[in-house]
Amino acid sequence: MLQQAVAAGHIVTALVRTPKKLPAALLDSISVIQADLATIEISELSKAIRGHDVVINTAGLVTQGQDFVNLIDRLISSIESIPTQEQPVTWLMAGAGLLDVDSSGRRGVDLPKISTTYWPHRVNFDRIQASHLTGAPLLCRGPWSEQPMH
Repeated sequence: MLQQAVAAGHIVTALVRTPKKLPAALLDSISVIQADLATIEISELSKAIRGHDVVINTAGLVTQGQDFVNLIDRLISSIESIPTQEQPVTWLMAGAGLLDVDSSGRRGVDLPKISTTYWPHRVNFDRIQASHLTGAPLLCRGPWSEQPMH
């Protein structure tokens, strides 16, 4: 995603815990902020986000449970602290379990075996719905695989 944004000519800032994990070829093309989303002060995160048009969050894993929920809450809280007219459009990743199962309004995360692991997606979705973020679209994708598509 980072490489695609740079290739498309966007001005990119990456907030990462470990800058040396970024592709070396991109370092001259982006701004880098070293921070841990789980521990950075909300006010500092807001300051880092302010002035950007878009935030795309790829941090966290559903298998981290409550830590993942806390991470998303911190991100949303930091953006909410920015005046509404200055808030960036925010894109968040979520699992396909958030998609509707049928016309009843049930989602995949409402099913017993799925909710056991993927409940953080439901909690994060509810947090996003309760926020006043600009846009706040979710990208719900299926499992990622290193295998070629058939």
